[in-house]
Amino acid sequence: MATTNVPSAHYQQKWAGDIYREYLRDSGFKPYMSKSGGNVVVARRELVNGGQTINVPFTPQLTNGPVVGNATLKGNEEAMQFYNEQVSVELLRQAVAVHERDGKFTAFDLMDTGKAQIKDWFANFLRERLINALLSVRNSTSAAANSFYGEITQETAGPSILAANRSDAATAITVEGQTVAAATEAILDGWLANNADRVLFGAARSNNSGNDHSASLANCDTTADTMRASIITMAKRMAKQANPRIRPIRLSGGDEYYVLFCGTRAFRDAQLDSTIYQANRDARPRVVADNPIFTGGEMIYDGVIIKEIPELPVLTNAGNGGSVDVQPCFLCGQQAIAYALGMDMTPIMQEDDYGSISGVGAKEFSGIKKIFFNGKQHGVVTTYVAAAADS
Repeated sequence: MATTNVPSAHYQQKWAGDIYREYLRDSGFKPYMSKSGGNVVVARRELVNGGQTINVPFTPQLTNGPVVGNATLKGNEEAMQFYNEQVSVELLRQAVAVHERDGKFTAFDLMDTGKAQIKDWFANFLRERLINALLSVRNSTSAAANSFYGEITQETAGPSILAANRSDAATAITVEGQTVAAATEAILDGWLANNADRVLFGAARSNNSGNDHSASLANCDTTADTMRASIITMAKRMAKQANPRIRPIRLSGGDEYYVLFCGTRAFRDAQLDSTIYQANRDARPRVVADNPIFTGGEMIYDGVIIKEIPELPVLTNAGNGGSVDVQPCFLCGQQAIAYALGMDMTPIMQEDDYGSISGVGAKEFSGIKKIFFNGKQHGVVTTYVAAAADS
């Protein structure tokens, strides 16, 4: 009886679809991604058919009042404004290789383990890139004047502020041929001046000390400026009153929400706030699996989904005159981040040394960037809160 030998490459195609869906889900941001402009992260696919850079256009709403009665309309027309943000894609790859001798002597499937490791790597790297995008600042209306808290503005494959233990952590990052360093105080001050209507320090807008970034951080203390209901409501109000306005996302059913991404310390303080706790206790489903008080999942307060992202960094001793840690959080609406795709994740395989060494990996063409228009971050209210370490 002849037995059909199915080439292993046929199995990899199923793995390709599974790993792509799983790595997006495991990043923690997938519920807030969509191909349309109505979500926090906008996935643009125009570059799949070729090209490196895409222009993301934006035009603000008209703001002038109407021409009333028999007043002349001609000559009183309002000029439309147009802005765009450029996002470029780059080739990103990761792989593992296994010798057949090791595969023979181990009690588990090394290739299956390698596939899982590849999926986890891409999920973690995507999360880092999205976080780094949220942390990006720009100190002028020029697209060239970008900086990060130690990372890159429009990244290629490379090190991250969140992955100091990676083997490539010492590699210099370049963007368009220029090495990018950490954001200086001058850059942060310039970014704050352009975005004063969408940056909140603690509980009060008056904590912004003359658009001085470090001085404003120093105003955050653990008495009034830990994450709480009043700060969430203030950040939401700023989003609705910002110019241009930050629009909420629409979930299935048509309800409008903003999404607040918090680090673990800020999320802890939100959980402990009595107003937020009571709102989720009394208004959310009583079923254990659906109530965040029991599951530790996303909370909702005042039309804001509070989502924990444990990898968000802490600014050590930046608050209360240099004695309190501060954590940046991000209240996001529509079109906060552009995620350009030139090619979906694709499996890659390699055999070497006469078939003794097998490699499995994945690759994609993509780029991620916070959207700025005319010097303003388009869909984000950056919110700094005091975030003391657990005692």
